[in-house]
Amino acid sequence: MYFDAEDGTKLYVDEEGRDDRPVLLFVHGLFCNFTFWRSNVPELAKLFHVISIDMRGHGFSLKRDVGDAPLQVAKDIHALLVARDLRNVTLIGWSEGAHVVHHYVATFGNDRLKSVGFIDMSPKMICDDNWAFGLHLGPDVPMTQAVFDSVRAGLQNDDFNTRQGLIPLLFAVDRTEPAAVPAQRIVRNNSIIARIVSAKCRPRYPLPADTNEFFSRNFTLPTTAAALSHWDGLGAADFRAQVADFPRQLSVLLMYGAKSALFPVSPGQWIFDNLPGGVRKKLKLFDESGHAPHWEEPSKFNRVVARFVL
Repeated sequence: MYFDAEDGTKLYVDEEGRDDRPVLLFVHGLFCNFTFWRSNVPELAKLFHVISIDMRGHGFSLKRDVGDAPLQVAKDIHALLVARDLRNVTLIGWSEGAHVVHHYVATFGNDRLKSVGFIDMSPKMICDDNWAFGLHLGPDVPMTQAVFDSVRAGLQNDDFNTRQGLIPLLFAVDRTEPAAVPAQRIVRNNSIIARIVSAKCRPRYPLPADTNEFFSRNFTLPTTAAALSHWDGLGAADFRAQVADFPRQLSVLLMYGAKSALFPVSPGQWIFDNLPGGVRKKLKLFDESGHAPHWEEPSKFNRVVARFVL
């Protein structure tokens, strides 16, 4: 179905499961859409009322230039919950979707929420001298501001190939592989940044042809303008202070891939250790997963989510 946001933007919302069951709401990552939960929603819908939303500029939602995109998506979700009068919701975000969850809590607190989940994401994406838990483009390439700017230039100058080159980084990688290319070379070659990195950071197991085709096709759906807006919103965010001041009324589920190329230094333990005392929390590592444990280990993911919520 479509939901009309407060500014009239039409957002696609998928729903499965009975209305009288506890609500799970999933938020996907950059370039993705609701179909990326295809191995989770059918099973979880046996126990829950499962909602998956396509962020602005993604999937089947209206594509337009948007500013401060992750924050706006959080406002869209709150408007949906209010319009449908949904309460005690578990809001789970993967990658950029985790930042949407952070924005929701920063803006609305625990209003209409029972618990939240974060899937393989850092509260601050940019790495610097005081923060090693941000995004990486492979195990040895921290996402410094210079590398972030280079990826942005890649999206502007060679959008298709930059997106396609990022796909291999989403899955479990073998940490024994040779080191990735130096960050300095990435900055000098921003128009082919992702292809340079992914060539040196192979998944630890062959990806099925249908997986490659599915990711490749769906990654093309967001417009360049929308991708840049979302990318800028990710780079500007820093939720470390929020973690330390998290609402004690919310339960927190942290799910991280033990073999993530994007987060070789996992922020999951940092978040777990810095949440306030009294917060019900659980940290779960997925031993055979990279950045997408819900995709790579779906049965385990579904069990973890169901047990936590119930």
